[in-house]
This record gives sequence, structure tokens and C-alpha cells, in this order.
Amino acid sequence: SKTNMTYLCAEDKEEKDITQAVWADNGKRFLHVKNPGVVWNQEQGLHQSNSRKVRPAQARSILSGDHPRRKDKVMRTRVSEVIKQLQGRPIEAELEKVFSLPRDADGIYWNLQGGGSDGSFAYFVMVSKGPSETALSRIFKVSLESWELVKVSGLLSMNHANDLVCDSARGRLVVSHCDVHPERVSFIDPESLELIGTRDIPQRHYSLAFDAEKGLYVAGKSRTYDLVLLDEDFTPVRELPGVEGFVKQGLDCDEDFIYFFQTGPDLNWIFVFDWDGAPISRIKVPMVGESENLFTYGDGFVGAFNNNEGRSADVYMMRLKEGCEG
Repeated sequence: SKTNMTYLCAEDKEEKDITQAVWADNGKRFLHVKNPGVVWNQEQGLHQSNSRKVRPAQARSILSGDHPRRKDKVMRTRVSEVIKQLQGRPIEAELEKVFSLPRDADGIYWNLQGGGSDGSFAYFVMVSKGPSETALSRIFKVSLESWELVKVSGLLSMNHANDLVCDSARGRLVVSHCDVHPERVSFIDPESLELIGTRDIPQRHYSLAFDAEKGLYVAGKSRTYDLVLLDEDFTPVRELPGVEGFVKQGLDCDEDFIYFFQTGPDLNWIFVFDWDGAPISRIKVPMVGESENLFTYGDGFVGAFNNNEGRSADVYMMRLKEGCEG
């Protein structure tokens, strides 16, 4: 039978009051977290969502008092270990297409721009072709479990919308307007995909990433390759000199590294930096289209590209391996 009660946290053994349903099944205690629909078996250490098993550490993170959307910490820790193992050697990405977004829906020709993930869902921004000042956007929410489309937003006004990041500490999406309003960000509710606010921040930028553990945003400084660390209120705290490369695109980060997606003439690239701005590696990515955004996932990345020869924007799993010199 379901009831509201106090549960014993699986992580730190501390009792905490909750309002979600707790029930017994054959003598075993379970916790059901309504958002995002989690079941935790304290006896077996299984964490399930819609019959999907997820890493037990992810459930422990949720049960230990973290924000319910702070699953990105678990899903993004392994790629930095791969990069550390291959450091000093050439690294390249193998691509597997997992999803496509139509570029000519609604009678409008769309370009893919920003994108990011909260660990369970990916969010991609499609922007109408034309002047950024009057451009309209739609956000596409995609399940990372099934790679099926979950929800599409209404029309939003976010200019070029060059990057999107999930602020897991506050349960919101943050979109960088870029170009005509380089100081502006929009806040989007990840459930409804509706606009919940807009703000002009102190740093002019074109891309954003966020690490909840450090409580820091990383911003790509407008008109430069430099990166700027911002606190959780978007106040600049430190500037990291950049390394000149190719066409600047989206950012992501984890507790170890900052990842900077760029489009070259023949290849796409992921430039990897530590949190002091020191270059760590450059990862070759095949030219399947213009790179737009990326996020870490498992032992690699998910990257999204505009397929300029077709009528779609394509999303790929990008798994890392040792490459060849040159």
C-alpha cells in the first residue's frame, strides 16, 4: 500500500521526510520519486525508470538530497577518464547516427543551433533561417533512452540561440542568444519547454556550459577564443586565455575538463582544456556536417550537426579511440 512517510536514505543512512509514495513489495522497501519517475530498491540497489535500469550511483545521488534533475554528474564522468588514458596520443571519434531533426518542418527552413542534456533527455534548438533579430526557435526534447522525440516547444524568440545548457542546480535550461544580444540568456522550463525568464548578464558570450559541483558556468567570450568562468549568478570570476582554432560552436564541461566544439574546413574538432585553461587534447571528429553542439555522455559525447547536403540536422553518438598521427 502507498503512503507518505520518512525513508532511510540509501546513500548516507540519514532519515529524510518526503512526500513521494513509498511502498512495500515482498518485504522490500522502495522509494518512488515522482519527478523523474524513479524506483529505488534499497535491498538490491536497482534504480529503474519506466522499466529502464540505470546506474545505482545515479539513484544514490537522487536519494541523497541532490536536486532531482542533477543526474548529469553520473552520466558524464567516464569520458574524462578515457581522455586521461589517451592523453599525449592522438584521439579521434567514431560516429553513430542516433536521431535526426527535420529542417523544413512547419513550412519554415530551420537550422540547428544550441543543445544540451540533463542526463535523461537531450534538448536541441532549431532556429528559423533569416535575420537573428527576428528569428524564431523551437526546442526539441529527446529521450536518451529510446532516442524518441518526447516534446516540441512552441515558438520562442531567442535570436541565434547558439548554445543551450542544463542548469541542474535550479532545474532550468539556459539559452545563449549570441550575436545581436550577446549579453542575453533565456531561461526555459525543461518540462513545459516554456519561457520562464530572460536576463542580460555581465558577460558578452556565444556559448555556455555549467558544472553543478563547482557551481560555475563556462562562457565563450564574444569575438574571441577565450573562455570565462562565471559564478552561479553569472558574475565573471576568471578569464582563461583561449587557443585560436576554427569556427566556434558549443561548449560542455565536467569536473575535470572543458570541451569546446569547433568546425574546421575538413574536420570537426573537440578542443579539451582543464579548468585552468591549459590545453589537454584535440579530438578529431569526422566531417558529417557543421558541428553545432555537444554534451558528454557515458564514455564519449553526443554531437549534433547541420547536414547541409540534406534536409536534416543529425545527432550522433561519438565514441573515443586512439587515432593516427597527422
